[in-house]
Amino acid sequence: MKKRKNNNNCQYIEWLEPFEPVPSDIRTDEPAIQAESLKKHFNESQVEFIKRRVALQCPDLRNMSPDHLPEHFARNGGVNDSKLILTFLVQYFIRFLEKKDGPVRGNLKSFWYRVLSGVLERLGRLETLGGLSVSNASARERYLLKTMEDSFEQLFLKEFFHYRDLDVYNQRESFRLMGREKKRHLFYTEKEGFMWFCRAVHAIHSCHTFASRGSSSWLDIDYLAEAIQKLAVRSLYVAALTDYDPWGLFIAKQIRRKLESHRFGFRKIHLEVLTDLSLFDPEAIKEEKRYLLTGHEDPKDPVHKVVMQWVNNGGGINGEPYGLYVDHVNQERATKRVDSWIKGKWVNRLSSLEFPEDLMKAALRQMRTKKS
Repeated sequence: MKKRKNNNNCQYIEWLEPFEPVPSDIRTDEPAIQAESLKKHFNESQVEFIKRRVALQCPDLRNMSPDHLPEHFARNGGVNDSKLILTFLVQYFIRFLEKKDGPVRGNLKSFWYRVLSGVLERLGRLETLGGLSVSNASARERYLLKTMEDSFEQLFLKEFFHYRDLDVYNQRESFRLMGREKKRHLFYTEKEGFMWFCRAVHAIHSCHTFASRGSSSWLDIDYLAEAIQKLAVRSLYVAALTDYDPWGLFIAKQIRRKLESHRFGFRKIHLEVLTDLSLFDPEAIKEEKRYLLTGHEDPKDPVHKVVMQWVNNGGGINGEPYGLYVDHVNQERATKRVDSWIKGKWVNRLSSLEFPEDLMKAALRQMRTKKS
């Protein structure tokens, strides 16, 4: 979606103007999603997805009676909230395409505050009346918010939109610097607090740098990929400075996997993991090492399997299941490591380690269960 040029050179100036939708009555006596709208706006694969996952006969959820929820969203004696939220988003997106509703113009939580939470409250799906606050939300409200974010992601992955099409605010924009000389090189770290290091790398090498907060979301990558593609980059070299443990390695693999999506059109993504034990001083290793199998001592535990696979392929400390946070790296060595990568002289054995997808999913579920 193109932004209007303006003297202030602010890409968001258009957001200050009110959106004037095409007038339309909210009908409660007919389905909100019409067959002609599906045919007009979506391809065959997308229509099939909608037919499988969305309540097509549901009237407009903004005005539907709570009494009609079981008719369209019944599941196991209750209400299928995931289907409810996805149906609402598809109804909204069709209105957006037909200029009957406005863009998000904010982050996804803005959509929750301004649009969805009020509808869910009216339909009796929130535990707390007036429960619009994310910070004070109950576990159920947090679950519904996460379901909404996941539903946006599902539609993105099915190529219904790019986040920028909906004016979803790019919250990580201030944690991204674009290179000019090394346009095909991206330095990445999972640590927001390492943005200062990103700035130093950018100043020295004029490559792209990006700091996320944990694993990068599809929304993050959507904007990052667009910014890099504007520079006519087709093959991208990525260096990841992440925690020295299997989960840091997994985060590095995740950014490569997402950038490899055909949605972004890169020809090839080359990944090198910069983190290894040699980046840490002996004192830091001794004082800061973390035992990675606490609560996961059973060899059949998927977390145990992932950790030991990482150790057996060059991770760990002296062959034992210990890891370190990347915050403790020797910064001078880390700077030299980036220089070696830029010159094509760094290869890490762990960069080629791949965890079986089913095993990693089971391990991540096990870790979430232990935390709760």
